[in-house]
Amino acid sequence: MAQPDSTTSKPFRVIIVGAGIVGLSLSHALQLANIDHVVLEKHDKIVSVRGAALIIWPPVARIFDQFGILDKIARTITPVGKEYIRWPDGSVSRYDPVQQYMSKL
Repeated sequence: MAQPDSTTSKPFRVIIVGAGIVGLSLSHALQLANIDHVVLEKHDKIVSVRGAALIIWPPVARIFDQFGILDKIARTITPVGKEYIRWPDGSVSRYDPVQQYMSKL
């Protein structure tokens, strides 16, 4: 197999598939590093997240802090105090007091 020529550099573009929290975080990191990239998303508009929750665990919070966006996020969120796990019919399967676990982290 031929060895690649290291004297010439080829431009490249990173392709990110999905504009969820991971895809957008990667996009932000690449933008900070001045690396060319594109984010591909199958939805043409924001999909409703009504009833959904996004928990920012400590490792993610550290990354958001490094990005300089953690304070802005913290000012716009509502902390989760209770979590209900439901069956497809809507009945409660179990209840978890999330605040008890999160305060121990």
